[in-house]
Amino acid sequence: MDNQIKNYDLYWMEQAIELAKNSIFITKPNPSVGCIIVNNLGICIGKGSTQQVGGLHAEVLAINDAIQNKYSIEGSTIFVTLEPCCHYGRTPPCIDQIIKHKPKRIVIALLDPNPKINGKSIELLKQSGIHVELGLCFREALELNLGFVSRMVRNKPWIWSKIAISMDGFCSLNNGTSKWITGIEARQDSHYWRAKSSAIMTGIGTIIKDDPLLNVRINKNVKQPIKIILDSNLSISEKARVFDGNLVIIFTAKYNKEKIKQLSDLNASILYMPNIYGNGIDFSEMFSWLNKNQINDIHVESGPKLNSFLLSNQMLDEIILYIAPKFFGKGINLFQYFKSNSLNNEYFNFIENVQIGSDIRLRMRSKKSYDNVFKYFN
Repeated sequence: MDNQIKNYDLYWMEQAIELAKNSIFITKPNPSVGCIIVNNLGICIGKGSTQQVGGLHAEVLAINDAIQNKYSIEGSTIFVTLEPCCHYGRTPPCIDQIIKHKPKRIVIALLDPNPKINGKSIELLKQSGIHVELGLCFREALELNLGFVSRMVRNKPWIWSKIAISMDGFCSLNNGTSKWITGIEARQDSHYWRAKSSAIMTGIGTIIKDDPLLNVRINKNVKQPIKIILDSNLSISEKARVFDGNLVIIFTAKYNKEKIKQLSDLNASILYMPNIYGNGIDFSEMFSWLNKNQINDIHVESGPKLNSFLLSNQMLDEIILYIAPKFFGKGINLFQYFKSNSLNNEYFNFIENVQIGSDIRLRMRSKKSYDNVFKYFN
């Protein structure tokens, strides 16, 4: 009987996880949440996934769905991927609606690390006589909202770098040519990672060399990420294509009142954050500012200098590496400025290996970064 219940619960929680995936492109800075309500006959009577900021949360949508279908929620089981909220934010607390409709049981995948919630909803549910179970599909739920959780428990966004290289490890030919290393399928796949992020970051070198748009072009139902440019000398041209579309944030170490005024007129915010030496940007202050401004995850697309700096300072939480079946012989190494004095440099673990068209996508994750997030829940 116990195994039957476990399998039953697992099935419905996996369905809730899939629902949450449907909204990962639109909920930021909020987490993506899925919710399913099942009655005592084992019938799904309501379901929902969190909508855009200010919209209804998954639990309320699932409750409304059940009511619209003329089902009673009393005595049912609710499966939800994240602990329901219990505070007034942009929307009223979900917990009030749940308690009002008297489910018998609620199965929650992940404790909400937001200090405004963080177990408080679970206590309220228990006090109302609702049986609570926590932790089913914990890892899957954590994976869905790793950036949100990172922001809450590490006070730092989750940062990954997207890289495309040849079989012999080069990101471009010696003359700088890099379009295109990978095939169209891999390039389309990379837009998924852009869409999943809160912000896309690059350096001024990439802006000058490639003049990128830094937007998402795979799905209209996407909240476009903020664009972040690191430009120590504030040398970016007002004609750069990056100013087309969504908000641009430029971090700089040079204060130029006239240039700041020109760029501000282009829907750009310029933040003056010099390091103590006055020769570059203060990354610690920058990431702190981004965290306070609800940036969950950052997608880096840049060249050797920025990538080498981030890797050398252990600021990368993941690397998404596309490898094309091509050989360059000679070329530019993306991490050419990174130096290691030991072969025991086990900073990353491989977590995924998948073929995308004719290319391979590898995902590597920092053991330290993931452990620092994971241990919060133990």
